[in-house]
Amino acid sequence: MTDDDKEYLMGYKLPGGKALYHNANIDVLAQRYMRLNWAPKSTISGERIIEAIEVLAKSLGIEDMEIRIAKNKE
Repeated sequence: MTDDDKEYLMGYKLPGGKALYHNANIDVLAQRYMRLNWAPKSTISGERIIEAIEVLAKSLGIEDMEIRIAKNKE
């Protein structure tokens, strides 16, 4: 999906002379829109999350958190 398509779908008026050359086909735009992936991208691995949980647990004085995390890893 192009930036012009996105601006058009958001209801923006296309800048300058772009509006004259933008050939928005609603069916094509609808198909492109349906293919967009809206899921948030996670850049943190599962291991890093577990490490963060371990650090938090230790800072709170929770000793048996390592055992629980080890069981969850299995």
